[in-house]
Amino acid sequence: MFECRRYFNKLGLVSYFMVISSLIFFMLYRSCGVWSFVCQHTGRHEPVFLNIINNDAIVVGIVLLLLYLGFFNTLIKSIKWLAYLSKAVVIFITLFYAVDALLLLKIYKRLHYQDIAKYGLEIKAGLSFFAPVKAIFFNFLSIEVIGFVFGVIFLSFVLSFITFQFRDDHKKAHSRLLLISGFCFVLFSFFPMKRIYLHGGVYQNIFAYNMPKGFDRQYSSGFITALEEKREKRKKNCEGLGKRNNIILLIVESLSSCQSKFFSGLNNFTPRLDEIAKENMSFTNFFANGSTTEQGLIALLLGKVPLIGVDAGSRGAFKGHYQCKSLATLLKKADYETYFLTTGDLSFTNKGAWLEQIGFDVIEGSKISFYKGWPKFSFNAAPDEALYAYAIKKILEQNSNKRPYFMVLETVSSHLPLIDPEGLSNTEKSVFTYVDRQLGLFYRELEDLGFFGNGMLIITSDHRIMAPLSSVELDIYGGSAFARIPMVVALGGKRKEIVNTCFQQTDLYSSLEWFVAKQYKRVQWDGNFLHHKPEPPFCILTHTANDLDLVYARCGLEEGYIKLEGDKTRLVRGRIDPKKLPEIIEKINRIRIFRDKK
Repeated sequence: MFECRRYFNKLGLVSYFMVISSLIFFMLYRSCGVWSFVCQHTGRHEPVFLNIINNDAIVVGIVLLLLYLGFFNTLIKSIKWLAYLSKAVVIFITLFYAVDALLLLKIYKRLHYQDIAKYGLEIKAGLSFFAPVKAIFFNFLSIEVIGFVFGVIFLSFVLSFITFQFRDDHKKAHSRLLLISGFCFVLFSFFPMKRIYLHGGVYQNIFAYNMPKGFDRQYSSGFITALEEKREKRKKNCEGLGKRNNIILLIVESLSSCQSKFFSGLNNFTPRLDEIAKENMSFTNFFANGSTTEQGLIALLLGKVPLIGVDAGSRGAFKGHYQCKSLATLLKKADYETYFLTTGDLSFTNKGAWLEQIGFDVIEGSKISFYKGWPKFSFNAAPDEALYAYAIKKILEQNSNKRPYFMVLETVSSHLPLIDPEGLSNTEKSVFTYVDRQLGLFYRELEDLGFFGNGMLIITSDHRIMAPLSSVELDIYGGSAFARIPMVVALGGKRKEIVNTCFQQTDLYSSLEWFVAKQYKRVQWDGNFLHHKPEPPFCILTHTANDLDLVYARCGLEEGYIKLEGDKTRLVRGRIDPKKLPEIIEKINRIRIFRDKK
């Protein structure tokens, strides 16, 4: 028993120094990492790492002071639960800080406290990140076993850290060093320093980034009642085409305008997509309505702008969007069979259940037998070529069916962190070159099958890649750069047109409604990009990628940023026609307040 205690105390000492070293390591890792990708994407070399260290010094200082209180302060140590609490808070902050740094530099996303509620139970998806460990060290073990082993090891370190007590002769000197270092870091955080911003949220420390925001501000009951009494303006009944073409919606993960020579004039990662765009109907000013996959799916499949609702902290990825009205139900009324096919894990964020709720007939993901034998990557997903092979199989089966079909294909290979399925280099260029090649091959196979005789292929993205904006992108697109994605409507060359009018993901619903219906009601907020004279929406709305308080609004050539703050939601930047502004703000408030209503 004595030997076990002695061993556990030594483990506690190791844990103690691991916490301190991890904190310093991740501060340097985050600062140098941000510096590296700022230089890479902007071509500028300002020492932004100093900004990160300056911002994060408060986090390091508070952790060091909490360590002093938990291990050395006589008053706190005499009250054991306070000492334990102090140590537990240290573990939480350090772990949160480390995960935030890893997320930022691996998938260019910050960790927000709401993400814990949103993704915290996605254990299966988290286990997929142990795949590289399995391949290198534990190929004979399952990922679940590896995850369990790591969990037990982590828990052992945490318990030993919390119960550890210092007994060495250098206790006093160590405690003073800890106290002085803590105060020095805190004081350094208040040192004035020139801010160099690319994305403001990237530079903020975890405390500032997770502070209560405007989108948390509740609306008053009087405000909600007044809004309920108003009615949205609607146009008169419109005539539709009443067509029954087969429709494939291809959602390419993270496909961005900046990757395409045709759409942006910048990179040349997607030459095959560019060829398809030139041969068909392409949209050079197309906007994503959000910055995550679930937001892209909500916009495309429901025709709703995926703004954060009230009480957002208690919501999951699709909560507030489990409704009966969707593209699937719209097309089923027109006698379509509806499919959603992906190689990804449908249990992640409860996507499978959501797709079922919004009306898809067939929903298939990573677990189908067709993908057995294919290599698996993030989200247990087979590469894009497997998805296209399976889609061709389904299309051949449908050729003998007289009913038209609506098939959504969602790719995964270009999801961050970037992994080249062909094992070349895990760079954006390499991965998207693969993604583009497979897309091109799929398009040519559709041509060979005669799909375009009575079929339409719509190619777009769920969101712009979660990577920093380059200075060139900002020069070209200005404030809308974070939302720019490609859009192509392919009819086998029957309609060749470059459309410069602004459209958004939510316009897909109204466009297809016009296409399949004989009569329908068009809301002025909805655009119709399939019309022979494309009809733009009243205004484009999209949640900004790095500030959840702001909604980007674009009306024609005018643009501005609307700050979410309950009753006080308002324009804070840019210029929008004062006659249009009240209606835009009302629309944003209506979406946020009533989004749960079916």
